[in-house]
Amino acid sequence: MSNDGDRQQVLRTSTGKALDYNGDWLAKFDANSIAAGDYNGRLLAFINAQLGTSYTEINGAMHAYALSQTTTGAKSFKELGPFTIVGG
Repeated sequence: MSNDGDRQQVLRTSTGKALDYNGDWLAKFDANSIAAGDYNGRLLAFINAQLGTSYTEINGAMHAYALSQTTTGAKSFKELGPFTIVGG
């Protein structure tokens, strides 16, 4: 089960943009001053900033981020629905 639409709505509400799924994430990275680079690198930097950690690989970071959103009960990033963004 994927909750892409729920995650996308959080991004759109946060940025005021309405792009495609990846575009909404890229707008969020820009709003959070995540340095330019490839998508996965920027997502990794975003997650590390949100968690205050320094994961070096995307899959472990995405898993940890999903688990950090304890109100959703998500056990994976794919299961992550609405989530809370810290700052920006």
